[in-house]
Amino acid sequence: MKKMMVMVTAVLYLAMLGFASPELSLESGLIYLKRHHKDYFENRRAEYNDPEKLREHLVGDLPDNPNELFVKRNLRGFTGKEKAAFKRVFELNEETVRTTLMAIIREAAVETEWKKDKSADAENRMSVAMAWLGFYADAEAKQFLMDVFKDRAKGDGFRRAAIGSYLHSANVQETKDALAYLLTDEMQPLFDEPGLICFLAMDVYVTIEDDTKKREAIVTAVSAALAKESDTQKREEIIASMLYILAQEGDKETFAEADKLLSARSKEYADSPQRKAALERMNIPIEKGEQ
Repeated sequence: MKKMMVMVTAVLYLAMLGFASPELSLESGLIYLKRHHKDYFENRRAEYNDPEKLREHLVGDLPDNPNELFVKRNLRGFTGKEKAAFKRVFELNEETVRTTLMAIIREAAVETEWKKDKSADAENRMSVAMAWLGFYADAEAKQFLMDVFKDRAKGDGFRRAAIGSYLHSANVQETKDALAYLLTDEMQPLFDEPGLICFLAMDVYVTIEDDTKKREAIVTAVSAALAKESDTQKREEIIASMLYILAQEGDKETFAEADKLLSARSKEYADSPQRKAALERMNIPIEKGEQ
């Protein structure tokens, strides 16, 4: 039994760390766990489908057990791409997850009053739940996220978290509308870092499986952001932020597809030294004439 638990923990460790290796993604690691350690996987799935246990995994006190500590820390810190993979593989009851996340957010909102520095613990719980909500949002939850974002009385960090989560749940037209609004001058005080909007958008891009139109909408928006920016240094920061998220979270195929779309829409991106360096690191050939 002890040997079995060590083996399962090792497999789970690979599943959680798999994203660090191009050959083993988090999703493939979880699928392996699902196929070859069914009892363990189903026990985990049952826990995640239980509101109290899911809450404990996401925002409860961290345990002394090193194996459980590892799992909980990683579950809380998943990137957008990892959250999307988790959702696909575990196929949890979405209403259960959504209700649990909304309860965590509402409780934390009472403690923080939607202001920063009221309660660090509540802010952390809010951050975790808000980040996951976009992957399980229905129409009501999407409206909640948009309402938080539009409420200027709420802290800027909460508003940025809300719109980032909203973009994960948005359809094509909602994505276009939201990104167009984010790129208006009115939004500059909220997004003082020029690459942040593009970073949020590309973080959504790498999670999209089959929605070509949504991917194109995102690329069109970030290309527009690049074209709109007159400051050379800020344009370089925008390009760097896009390349960072693509290189860190996207696989080679995703990177190549995004690069092709971005290059077609922005000559500055296509000619940038950052892009060419990224292509070289990803071992993607540069087209003839771009040398």
